[in-house]
Amino acid sequence: MGDVVLVQRVTRSRINFLSSGFAALCRTKRKLSGMTCICFFLIALPARAESYAETTFDNLAHTLVRFNVFDIKDDSLIDDYAMITDCDLFKAFYKDDFKWNQVRKAIRESIRLNIATYPIAYYYTTTVRLDRYNFKFKNFGFDDSATIRGINVFQFFQGTNFKCDKFSPKNIPVTYRAFLDQPVSIDDLPIGEEDARDLLHRMDGVGNTKHTIYAKFLLRVVNIDPLRQFDKFDGKEHFTQSMSRMDEEIHLDVRLDAVNFYEDQEMTRLLYSYRP
Repeated sequence: MGDVVLVQRVTRSRINFLSSGFAALCRTKRKLSGMTCICFFLIALPARAESYAETTFDNLAHTLVRFNVFDIKDDSLIDDYAMITDCDLFKAFYKDDFKWNQVRKAIRESIRLNIATYPIAYYYTTTVRLDRYNFKFKNFGFDDSATIRGINVFQFFQGTNFKCDKFSPKNIPVTYRAFLDQPVSIDDLPIGEEDARDLLHRMDGVGNTKHTIYAKFLLRVVNIDPLRQFDKFDGKEHFTQSMSRMDEEIHLDVRLDAVNFYEDQEMTRLLYSYRP
């Protein structure tokens, strides 16, 4: 088996397989040296502590690695990880046992180089509706049909239908829920009278007659219990955080950093920032 060629670029925080350009490079290497060549980027950016990531499957898989939730020396788990984080790479090499074994080694090296850049904080978005303005307390209450009251669980990701080619993860769970240690309730949006009047005028002007605003929860992961291997009743191996639960969910313990409220769906016009 030939060597794995690693092309390093400082551009993004994940392995990014660029099939066309790399295929040409691999053909050149094969012609020059006769090696079997597997090419992909190992990418290293400095970690951004205040960056809140989108709750995508690949981001969450990276977070699992950063919190040492599963053993990356386990081939079955690293195969699932590759399927989730770089499906193109998986599809290109998984069917060839010898090439794939080289890819596994390269993925583990990539993790070693980039683990400090993997996300530890996420954002979660929802909507609320403004109730009538309170002139005494200078705020809008929230309509009971869309409010923030006693929230402590966030559905981060549901990947039941996830597939890479015809494959699905066998060992890494596909459902992710985040839990606060204390529920959060926010009863109102503080805003002065003049600003409140202007806000309602702008909302009505764009047809937002229900006075919907957009809330962005900024959540920081503080702990994820490791996956443990158990035998199912059918005798097959099963990875779960809790034998008593035996489900296929990952539970993340998170801390609330802030909740930002925005006027627009694009979340560019900040109205208020709540900090616990």
